[in-house]
Amino acid sequence: DGRGLAAGFYQAIVLGEHGPTLNINNTFCCFYQNYNLVEFISCYLGQDIRRS
Repeated sequence: DGRGLAAGFYQAIVLGEHGPTLNINNTFCCFYQNYNLVEFISCYLGQDIRRS
């Protein structure tokens, strides 16, 4: 349907009162795949818009 899902993580080290803390978080992102405009609209509408 023209959408993709990417999974990843980001991390941070924070200096706290009792020493450094490593924070690791999972993240997910939804994005539209690379299409030209006509292909994107055709996929979104579920029909071929190039035909009359």
